[in-house]
Amino acid sequence: MVSGDTIAACSILNNWPDDLNASLSASFVVGGHRSLRSLNEASAPYVQDMRDGVTAAWEDVRQSMAIASYGVSHSHIFPVQDIKGGLGAIVFTGASGEMDPTRKQCMELTCSAIFNRLAFLPKAQTNQLKELSTRELECLIWAAEGKTSVEVAEILRLSEHTVNHHLASATLKLGAVNRTHAVVRAIRWGLITI
Repeated sequence: MVSGDTIAACSILNNWPDDLNASLSASFVVGGHRSLRSLNEASAPYVQDMRDGVTAAWEDVRQSMAIASYGVSHSHIFPVQDIKGGLGAIVFTGASGEMDPTRKQCMELTCSAIFNRLAFLPKAQTNQLKELSTRELECLIWAAEGKTSVEVAEILRLSEHTVNHHLASATLKLGAVNRTHAVVRAIRWGLITI
């Protein structure tokens, strides 16, 4: 995570609603919000109360209010470092600031293991990645939702054959071995969100 990057550029996966992601990604700069500013000095997990805007800059307050409108009042922030020296954080947001010590330790170990594993995942070869068509992306999104080719065809008003063609083309362009692998790569590389 680099200070100055947006959430979209740094986030691998989150469960925030699409409209919240879109509104925050336009203005939320990593390292700029008070809940993430202290990451450079933090080594232990901490909780940020998103409602505490008394001393915060206006932009922090505006962003916190947008997040709070979705019922999120607290962020549990777990600073992590991988064995390659990469720094980051895994953040869980929700309505509670409470976490028992045993669960917190378990979460800290899990976050560390996840972050270390992510360090070894292959990065997208974006310079070699062929652009997916709108239909290929739509088919991948529905496949990611667990829909069969027949169901996707009904939703998009296409033939099953055409849906299979788009999914096969997307699979080839992504260098995947099957449909499931193509969906995973598309999510990992930020081409689709679920």
